[in-house]
Amino acid sequence: MIAIKTEKVQDMMNKAIKICSSESESPLTSLVEVKVEGGYLHITTTDTVINFSIAEKVDSEESMRVVVDAKLLTSLVNKITTPEIRFHINENSLIIEGNGVYYLQIRLDDSGEVITFPDIKETSGEGIDIDFKELNRRLEIAKSSIPTLFDAKEMNNYYLASNIITSDVFKISSIPNIEPLKNMELFIERTLGNAFIALGLEKGKLFYDKETNILTILDTNYTIQSVIGRGRDIYPLNGIMDMISSSYAYNAEINKNELLNLLDRALLFVGDYDKNGINLTFKPDRLTVTSVNAAVKEDIKYGEANVDGLVEFNALVDIKNLKDQLDVLPEEKVIMYFGDNERAIKMVQKDIIQVSAILEED
Repeated sequence: MIAIKTEKVQDMMNKAIKICSSESESPLTSLVEVKVEGGYLHITTTDTVINFSIAEKVDSEESMRVVVDAKLLTSLVNKITTPEIRFHINENSLIIEGNGVYYLQIRLDDSGEVITFPDIKETSGEGIDIDFKELNRRLEIAKSSIPTLFDAKEMNNYYLASNIITSDVFKISSIPNIEPLKNMELFIERTLGNAFIALGLEKGKLFYDKETNILTILDTNYTIQSVIGRGRDIYPLNGIMDMISSSYAYNAEINKNELLNLLDRALLFVGDYDKNGINLTFKPDRLTVTSVNAAVKEDIKYGEANVDGLVEFNALVDIKNLKDQLDVLPEEKVIMYFGDNERAIKMVQKDIIQVSAILEED
């Protein structure tokens, strides 16, 4: 029997469950491997892209390995209030002892053996020290332009080089990468980048094997491993960079919070028939926002502006995309670039660039 502090098991499971995926049809993604080996309890999950393992020392030399339902185990340990949880197994079950005794069915493969999880490969070299708090802050901003449901799978990636870049074709985000990664090129799937954020990682060592495309993150008690780079050869990086560097005739400073509040009000009047469209009309002294059905009209005065020669510039944009991109900007003022470009408007806050496509009017 293996005993471990309840709060440690809860922390392990609450991290591990974040890797389980509802996007994959593989049964592995709903399961968790519980293994005791060499005096450590190992909890392992996978979403078929990411393999995640977290370990804690236990005062036992016993060995065991089982696979059980991940959500059930997580829900159970989070409801246990005793100081310790004890694990042992019988023929068919992982037995959990806490406030009571609970039997979780061990999952077997077609041959009657405990289901096998993917192996986590050994790393070599020294690795790169990563401040994940800072990396995740930047990924959170880039996440505003990552697709959620998109047929072109190559777009479902974070591109990391000198900048972190994401795009779903209708919007683009660009923010400088953290220093240790600026001289690398990493093309990581949405689920992996989002996992970094969701897990709340703080520090870790990054290893990248260019021959196998295996990316590994190690810390004292966890390992994250994934094959990366899938779709990089068809990712439209040049086109995205052209949009980021496009020139505009005018720019004006806008209060981000005022614009977000305006968009919240306008969203009440944007229906499905509008296809999320909202009209932005840039005038010499202000931005006028109107709904497609003319039920909303509201103005925001500019701060500093470079609008010499401007009469009026109209842009129909997706209101939800615009809100997503504004929401993640950390400061109050944003500079909006527009004019001489019929494809997009651009929002800049220091070294953060957000591009939002101009929609075609019906």
